[in-house]
Amino acid sequence: MAAMSRVAARDEADEALHILLADEMMRSIARGGCYRVRVNDRLGVESPDPQAGRRLRFIDLVDYASDREVTACVDLDRSTLTSLRCRPAEARLAPAEEADALSVALADRRVAAGIALGDRPQSIVRVGGAGAEPHHRSAAVTFGAPRSTPSLVAIVDLARRAVTKILPHESI
Repeated sequence: MAAMSRVAARDEADEALHILLADEMMRSIARGGCYRVRVNDRLGVESPDPQAGRRLRFIDLVDYASDREVTACVDLDRSTLTSLRCRPAEARLAPAEEADALSVALADRRVAAGIALGDRPQSIVRVGGAGAEPHHRSAAVTFGAPRSTPSLVAIVDLARRAVTKILPHESI
């Protein structure tokens, strides 16, 4: 029974995301496919709110191609958006974004060739436009030995999932 309710919740989440991305304002995000859904949860609304009793979903996503955050409420019963808000994305990367940036950096042959034995990620921070498309969400992954000078920095474009620039230790 619990497995059936998880399937129903997953179907609702998929339906809500489909309704959101079908909206005319969201088509560029849907076409590009470069986004991360942070939250897609049921939203409970109580009386006297006119939406009380409806199947509502709260969706929060980050559009990597334009480095913006989208927050929406979807009414599944009417297959419409009840609210939509776009704003610049948070400066801080989510843990999942940091993990993605690190895996992309480590998979790049140029990065692998540039780090020394014992080097580890020292920091992963969001950067704007450095070696990437000006509006894409990007991260700088700094590698080096513990408590030492960094050996290199890899700039990762999260929208394209690619290392766009490598700064050797001499230029850091």
